[in-house]
Amino acid sequence: MYLCQHTAKIKPHLGMLHAKKRTVLVLAAFGLLFGACQREYLNTDDLDITLRPGFIFPLGQADLTIGDVFKPDSSMISTDPNGLYRLVYSQPDLFDLQVGDIVEIPNQTPTNTAFAMGVVNIPNVNFGSSVRFGKLVRNITNPSGTANLIKSAHGSTSYIPNLPAQNPGNLAGANITTFSTASFSGGQLSMKLVNKYPVAISSTMAITDVQGTELLTFVFTGLASQDSSVSTANLAGVTLPGNIRFKLKNFSSPGAGTFGIPATYVPIDTNALLKMSVVGTGLQIYNAVAQVQSQQVVDETLTVDFGAAQGVKLKELKLNAGSFDYSFNSGLPETLQMLLEFSSATVNGQTVSQTITVPPGQTTTGSIPLSNAVFNLASNPAHPYNQLPISYSASIVSSGNLVQLDSSSSLAMSFTMNGIQFGHLKGFFGQDTIEIASDSIQLAVDAINKLGGSISFAEPSISLNIDNSIGLPLTMELEMTSFTANNQASPLNAPALTLPFPTVAQMGQTVSGTLTIDKNNSNIVNLLTLPKETFSYGGRVVINADTVANGTSNFVTSTSGISGDLVMELPFYFRASGIGFTDSIDLADLNLGDLPVVVNGAKLHLGSVNSLPLGVTLVMNFFDSTGVLTHNETLILLQSGTVDPATGLVTAPVQNTATLDLDAAAAANVLGSSVCEIQAVMATSNNGTVPVKLLTTSALRILLGIEVDLEYTVN
Repeated sequence: MYLCQHTAKIKPHLGMLHAKKRTVLVLAAFGLLFGACQREYLNTDDLDITLRPGFIFPLGQADLTIGDVFKPDSSMISTDPNGLYRLVYSQPDLFDLQVGDIVEIPNQTPTNTAFAMGVVNIPNVNFGSSVRFGKLVRNITNPSGTANLIKSAHGSTSYIPNLPAQNPGNLAGANITTFSTASFSGGQLSMKLVNKYPVAISSTMAITDVQGTELLTFVFTGLASQDSSVSTANLAGVTLPGNIRFKLKNFSSPGAGTFGIPATYVPIDTNALLKMSVVGTGLQIYNAVAQVQSQQVVDETLTVDFGAAQGVKLKELKLNAGSFDYSFNSGLPETLQMLLEFSSATVNGQTVSQTITVPPGQTTTGSIPLSNAVFNLASNPAHPYNQLPISYSASIVSSGNLVQLDSSSSLAMSFTMNGIQFGHLKGFFGQDTIEIASDSIQLAVDAINKLGGSISFAEPSISLNIDNSIGLPLTMELEMTSFTANNQASPLNAPALTLPFPTVAQMGQTVSGTLTIDKNNSNIVNLLTLPKETFSYGGRVVINADTVANGTSNFVTSTSGISGDLVMELPFYFRASGIGFTDSIDLADLNLGDLPVVVNGAKLHLGSVNSLPLGVTLVMNFFDSTGVLTHNETLILLQSGTVDPATGLVTAPVQNTATLDLDAAAAANVLGSSVCEIQAVMATSNNGTVPVKLLTTSALRILLGIEVDLEYTVN
């Protein structure tokens, strides 16, 4: 606002020929709207007054554009391309959530397990022996003299008497080289008996230890001369030493030939053999000192529960980094070849596996790198999430030596996943709530705060500009409340808003969108009715709030995140009433001092051209030098420009003039005042009931002055 420079002019006023002369003075000019402009005050010392019939002085001119009050800046007040003022507040990063705020893979608990060696196979055994016919008959006691008979007939023929059942005893032995002792849980021994004796025999053949304890028996009945037979015994529950004996018991023979009839005699060879051949097959031991076969001793699948937060159901995991760390503590007597295989994990399409050599009686540690591994955590139909199956097998590698074997010997194992950095996760990430840190905004707009009254915006809005690469539905519950100076609260009451999010097909991409809160879905008009001292905000983000509408297929990548910027925008399309400001004017130069005059009255004159959408009422309070109120007046000073209710825009400026008459006492009080305090009270069109728009081109031109009627006596 500025006051134009002006020059005093003098015009004659005719028809005033009296002894007492009355002079009309236009003494002072000033301009005012939203703040007083500086003015050049009229000082009586500057006037060269001569006696004339009358005097009229021209008034000052003031021009005001709305830019004098609302100055666009880079913070809150701006204009759009159409020149409409906007009050804009932005809060970058109202929330900024990274993937770690949404889903977290906790440190995995080590998995500890063990397996016992169990029953193992040892190599098949072959051993045997024989008993000469001469040795046998030396141990035949019934009938007596049989041994001498057979011995004397060696190399010739003879009859052999009937031999009744008797026990010749331990007549042969054998050593087993593949074990020194063995306790069997399974297997069999088959004994083949070849009879080279000249007579048929029947016998029970027992295997004993060196102390003669019978361990196994084989029964042969009616085995003809020059014939063979096989008998089999089950080894389950039997312990055999490596040094064994063959014991003949229940031995009998029908004999051969008839005494005294040489034609019936049979050839006698005391070196003829009774051969025992033993084969052990399918030998399974639970305790032994033996050679062990190279064999697989375990083939199992271990299901590891993949640690995740409560309610999180992970189905697929890709790792950018990580390792599967293992430790094997072997109590087995032979080297083991361990094969670890992740049947549901692949790297470049190949199953993740590793073979590990575990020396006997030692602890072996190591790691399997898992970079770029993709894990299917849903391979178990009965539990299709959070499970990692690990197959492990162990094979004994035989050294060929006799070793102590015990089925209870075990291998202790420990597994854990370390250094996990995931590339992506798929599954259901549960339902959770993340609180938005509460804060407050001090909405300090001087140009509004000092106006007072009430401003209600017709089209306020709050926008949330979202950038999201997290593939799960997040629902924003935004809480905002504005507070007046006396702490009266106006809550926003905005609806819950689901933030835009990428689909599975958009994994790795960022989806952007804007959510808007306006008068159609909230209490934003009351929230932003000004003036307000403080705006508080907070709220929460709810994860997977509505699984019926949005499903349970979530995903994130290692770079996923979501951010939201808040923009609060108030176009100056508003209703207002009772707003105003107060300013003062120094009236010291209007004081007539000791001039011999009589004040008969005065007039206040106003002329205006207004394209503002505001009407103004002036309340003028006059005070003397001691601060005492001397006079006050109220003047409808300005009318708003003509407003189109459909657009809120001023369609034509309004010209206005006004005159306020003061009687002699009031005029004297005004002229005797030192300060004029002016309060401008404004309202939008139709007393604040019609929303209007405030443009940069809105302007006001005013003329304002005081006309004083004085009487003085000419000597």
